Amino acid sequence: MEKETLTAGSYRRLLQTNRNFRRLWLAQVVSLLGDWFSTVAVITLVTRFGGTAEQLAWLFIARLLPMVLFGPLAGVLADRFNRRSIMLVADLTRVAVALSFLLVTSAELVWLIYLLTVVQFSLGALFDPARSAIIPALTSNEDRVTANALGSLTWSTMLAIGAALGGLTAGVFGLEVAFVVDALSFAGSAFMVLGIPAHLGKASGHKDTKMRLGSDLVDGAKYLRQRPAVLTFTLIKPLAALSSGATFTLLALLSHDVFPVGKDGSLSLGLLNLAIGVGSGVGPLLGSWLLRRRGETRANLQRMIGLGFILYGLSFIFFTNTGSLLIAIVVIIIGEFGGGSNWVNSTTLLQLGVEDSYRGRVFAVEFMLLNLLGSISALVSGWLLDQLHLPVGTLGIGLGILEISIGLLWLGLNLRARRLANIAVATAD
Repeated sequence: MEKETLTAGSYRRLLQTNRNFRRLWLAQVVSLLGDWFSTVAVITLVTRFGGTAEQLAWLFIARLLPMVLFGPLAGVLADRFNRRSIMLVADLTRVAVALSFLLVTSAELVWLIYLLTVVQFSLGALFDPARSAIIPALTSNEDRVTANALGSLTWSTMLAIGAALGGLTAGVFGLEVAFVVDALSFAGSAFMVLGIPAHLGKASGHKDTKMRLGSDLVDGAKYLRQRPAVLTFTLIKPLAALSSGATFTLLALLSHDVFPVGKDGSLSLGLLNLAIGVGSGVGPLLGSWLLRRRGETRANLQRMIGLGFILYGLSFIFFTNTGSLLIAIVVIIIGEFGGGSNWVNSTTLLQLGVEDSYRGRVFAVEFMLLNLLGSISALVSGWLLDQLHLPVGTLGIGLGILEISIGLLWLGLNLRARRLANIAVATAD
C-alpha cells in the first residue's frame, strides 16, 4: 500500500518568512488573550450571583449553541464571500459586545450575560470557519501541519496565559478590567487581519457571490456522504465534546466548592484553565515528536487519535475525584496531551482531504457538530448535577468511560480497515 507522509516545518521559519500568515497568527494571539480574560470573568460573574450547575451549563450552551444555529450559514459565507472581510466584520462588532458586559451590575441583569454571550459567539461562529478556510491560501502544503499545530499551540498558550491572568485580574482588580481587555483584543485582531491582502481571502471555485443557502448546504452534505473518510474526520472533535461540554461546569463547581482560591474561586478557576492550556499546547508538540519517531504516516496518526481519546477520558476520572488542586492541575495537563493532539490531527486531516471550494462548509459542519454535542453534554450534565444530585466525581467517571470507549472503538475500527485493505492488496496481487 502507498504510504502517505505528513510533513512538519519550523514554527519560526513559518512566522519569519510568511508575512500574511504571521498577521493571521498575531490576530489569533491578541483575540484569544482577551477571550480567556473574559471567560474567567463571565463564569465568576455568574457564580457571584448564585450560579447553580444548570445556570453554568446554560452559560456554556450560550457559548456553543450559536455555532449549531449559524454553523451551516457560516460555512456557506466562507465559501461564497471574502474570508478576510468576514473576519473583519466579526471582530469589529465584538468590540461593542465585549464592552456591553460592563452593564451587568446586579442579579437582575444576569439575563444580559446570556444574551451578550450568544451574540458574541454568534459572531465567533462566522469568524472561525473563515479563519480555518483561509489558512491554505496563506500557506504551502508542506507548512500546513505546522500552521495547524501553531494555531492549536497558540490557542492553548493563550488559554494558559489568559486564564491565569484573567483569574488574577478578576481577583485583584475586578471583572471590569477583563471585559475592557477583551474589547481591545478584538480591535487588535481586526487591525492584524486588515493587513492581509484582500485577494487572499477570496474563495476559489465560485464565480459569483449569490447566496443559495439550501443548495449549498445540500452540496456540502452530498460531499461528506460521498467521502466517508472525510466524514469520519469531522467527527473527531465532536466526539470529544461529549465530555468536554461539561468541563466548564465541572471546573467552576470544583473551583468554587472543593478548592476555592481567590475571590469566588476565580484564581483556582484560572489555574485549572491554565492546566488545560498547558496540556493542549504541549500535546501537539509531543504528538508531532512521536509521529516523527514512528513514521509520519496516516495510519500512525489514526492510532494517535484513538490513544488521545483514551488519555483524555482517563483525565476526567481522576481530576473530578481528587480533593487536591495540584493533583487536578497535573491530571488535566496530562489528559489534554491527548485532547490537544487530536484537535491538531483532525484539522490537518480535513485540510489535506477537502477541496478549497468545500472547505468552509466542511469546517462549519465540524464546528456545528462540535458545539451541538457540547451543548447537549453541558445541559445533561447540569441537569444530572442539580436535579438528580449526582456527585461530581460520579459524573466524571461516566464521562471518562465514554471517551475511553470511543478511543477503543476508534482503534478497533481502524485496525479492521487496515486488515481489509491488506487483504484486498494481497488478493489483487
